[in-house]
Amino acid sequence: MKIEELEQLNDLHKEIAELEAAIKRLRQQKSGTAADKVRASGKEYPYINGFKQISGYNMAAEERREALLDRKEILLNDRKKKAEAAELKIMEYINSVEDSRVRMIMQYRFIDGYKWEKIGKLLNYNRTYPQKLINNYLNEH
Repeated sequence: MKIEELEQLNDLHKEIAELEAAIKRLRQQKSGTAADKVRASGKEYPYINGFKQISGYNMAAEERREALLDRKEILLNDRKKKAEAAELKIMEYINSVEDSRVRMIMQYRFIDGYKWEKIGKLLNYNRTYPQKLINNYLNEH
């Protein structure tokens, strides 16, 4: 696996969360009503002309909107499944690493999203050692 693939993991986490929020917003959209203004006159003499607000339910427009929302939800769910599959592939790769130090550094960097400086401090190394260790491991495997 390449470092570029591993570095996508944090972005995949964010993408999945954003997709879930978008799907939730789609499901929460409520049915709308159609509204318009019409010319009207008063009921009693002197019958003054004016405008009246009317509203109603547009069945055809609502069916089109529901169909569009369904298609959008399907597309978002497809993207979410792809992102989850990529996320799972990367996590399985990290779990398959036999060297516990490398696996721990990969956990900190790619799953937890820590910076190299923080990883170095956690493991009592300088910033460059964990990065070099990961790069060497990936070049060998």
